[in-house]
Formats: sequence, C-alpha cells, structure tokens
Amino acid sequence: MKKDLHARHHALTQLMSIVHEQAMMPNRIDVLSAQDNTFCLGLIRTTLRHLGQIDYAMDSFMDVPLKMHTVERMLMRLGICQLLYMDSVKDHAAINTTVDLAKAIGKHKAAGLLNAILRRCQKEGKKATQGCAAENRMTPWLSAQLQKDFGKAKFAEFAPYMNTSAELHVNIFTPETTKDNADYISPIKGLQNAYKVTEKSVVAKEMNGWDAGDVYAQDAAAQIPAYLIQQFCKAKNPHILDMCAAPGGKSVQLHKTMPTASIISLDNNPERLQKVTENFKRCQISGETVCMDATRTTFDDNSFDAILLDAPCSATGTSKRHPEILWNKTLEQVQELVPLQQLMIKEALRILKPKGILVYATCSLLKQESEDQVARLLKHNPNLSIEKLSADMFDGRDDFINTAGMLRCLPNMGMDGFFAAVIKKS
Repeated sequence: MKKDLHARHHALTQLMSIVHEQAMMPNRIDVLSAQDNTFCLGLIRTTLRHLGQIDYAMDSFMDVPLKMHTVERMLMRLGICQLLYMDSVKDHAAINTTVDLAKAIGKHKAAGLLNAILRRCQKEGKKATQGCAAENRMTPWLSAQLQKDFGKAKFAEFAPYMNTSAELHVNIFTPETTKDNADYISPIKGLQNAYKVTEKSVVAKEMNGWDAGDVYAQDAAAQIPAYLIQQFCKAKNPHILDMCAAPGGKSVQLHKTMPTASIISLDNNPERLQKVTENFKRCQISGETVCMDATRTTFDDNSFDAILLDAPCSATGTSKRHPEILWNKTLEQVQELVPLQQLMIKEALRILKPKGILVYATCSLLKQESEDQVARLLKHNPNLSIEKLSADMFDGRDDFINTAGMLRCLPNMGMDGFFAAVIKKS
C-alpha cells in the first residue's frame, strides 16, 4: 500500500468500527507517525462531525444510494469529507487517494463510481449539503429522543451546534495569571474564573501559569458544579466528597476555591484515579484520593457536608469534542446507565449529612439521565428539596437556568450540553 494511503486506511477501519460497532474513538494509532496520526484522527473526527451532511450530499448524487454498512459507502464518506471540510487536502489528492485506497483494499469495482461521484461533489461544493436537516446529523434514536425531550423548536435551535468544534475553555485561579494571559483570553459571561481562549494557535499547556497549576483546561459548563458547591455549602470547614472525580478538574477547582475544606476525591478506576493524582501534583494540591465503587462506599452514614456526583452518563452533551457520540451511542446503553446513576444517588444520600447538599450533574442532554432522575428522586424522598439557582449567582445570566431552578446548558450557549441540580437533605 502506498505511504500516502496508510493514514486514510486506518481512518477507514476506525470509522467502520465506530459507526457500525459502537467502538470508541482512539486517542492515537500506534503504528502511524506523529504527522500521520494528526491527519488520521482529524479525518475521523471531521467525517463524524459532518457525517449527516456528507451522507445527504452523497445520496443526492446517486439514483441508488450505497448500502449503509458497506466499506464502499465509508470510502465515499472519506473522500467527500476531504473535499468539503478539509482545506489542507487538495481536491485532486482527496479524489485520487480515495480511488487508490479502494483499489488497494480490493474494491476495484467501486473505483469508477467513487471517481465519478467525488468529481461531481467537487463541482457542486458545499451547496450539496444545504438541505440536510438537523435531525439527520446524528443517529435517528438520539434525534427522536432530543426532540421528545425539548420539543422540535428548541431542538432546531441547539442541534446544529452539536456538530461544531469545541472552543478551548480554561479555569484560571489567580488574578496575576489572568493578567499574564490577557492577550488571548476572554471571560465567559456569568462564570467565575472561566475564560475562552480566543487564539486558535494557543494550547492550554503553553499558557502562562500552566506549570504552576494556576490554569486548568475544562469546558465552561463543567466548571459550574464545583461553583455550586462553593455557593450552597455553608458549613464551616466542610467535609466534601467528589464522588466520580477523574480526571480531577472539579476536585482541583474545589481545592483552589475552598481552601479550608476537607476534600476526598473518589473514583473506581485506578488508572483514571492516577490521572487525578497527576493533576493534583501539577496544580500543587495535597489532596486525598480513594479508589472505591461509588455505589457501595465504606463511608459512614451522614459523613459529608457536600457531595458532587458527576455521574457516568451518555455524554451526549460533549459531541463538540467527541463527535463519535452522535453515531456510536445506543438507546440500550443509556437505559443501562440510568439504574447505575440511581444507585450512586442513593449511596450519596446515605453518606450525606442532614442539611447537606448533593450536586447531581451529568454531561448528558437526555432528560432521563438528568431532569427525570431528579424528579423521580424528589417524588420518592420527601426529605429532599431543590435549592434553586438564580441569575444573580451568574452576574445576571439566566439562559442556562431552567424553570425548576436547575442548570441546563445547551450546545448553542457557547459550551457543552450539561445538567446540574442542587439537592438539599432535610
């Protein structure tokens, strides 16, 4: 196989696994060089991000569309992606390498069709994608569920943003570090210490204050739960548990903003917990970590003044940085997560002190993992109540506060989709 086909071949095989076998997006392909890795992973992400539009354009060019699960269709997707969405690839290279790759993997009969359709796409350009509706830019069950949860009008507002690229957000913990980075950051309205990095060439690890631990890369929405602990936990020298702590961003934020608190960071995965330890070391934090099953902890009843439970979920709110989520999640996977979340909530309430607060959070857009979980909890536990969020907590910003006083961030708000509720135990 020609050298310039290696990265594209790996992209093809990975996409077949992600879209049709619910595989995870790889962080790197070990057999590829650094340059080829960058290209391969970029091609995979871009194809997934625009898969709905790519399919729409492809099918409009053909009297009989290619079958959905075929390698030939995925080859066509790769070629169209490079033509329409990857400016770094010349048109002739996008067409020729796709045709050559088809021949290299034994799909000689498809070569002529690929060449013809890709040349048609080259001529038509992005106007061939303009009729692609928002509901066709993700897997059908997810589109249907989000429209059921939010209504068609609201869905139409935020769904197109699910296919965009994520901005780089950081949490900056000192005024001096904020000043040192002022040339390429912009404050995010309503959020304490949250900033958008405005220069695309800037990476978080190269920012002033990174090595000293004064900068932490984290989406703005994910910074809010720890802030809610800070706002609603009124105990003096509180005992706080970060219940699903890895990779540690929320724990770092708690340590930095609540220095008198005693904080335990818990996770059930030793490797992920090691990442928490590494982040603590960089941020110069001496924090306690515990490897434990969050559904069956060994803590005594009524142990904590506040608990942050960012529960395992479908992560459907993070499609801007994980576009594979739009295509490789199944409804069955979500339905398996819901009872796990309920077990974790039950355990959190057992070890939460009376008058303590539980911040239940997910990076899911699906209400069955979020709003519905809280509604079910309140219905069956009269000793629980919601501590409502208000605009004055966020410098007057209220677009992400729902009618029940809970946090509901959507992708069109300049951040990830996210949910959080502050629950008080009487």
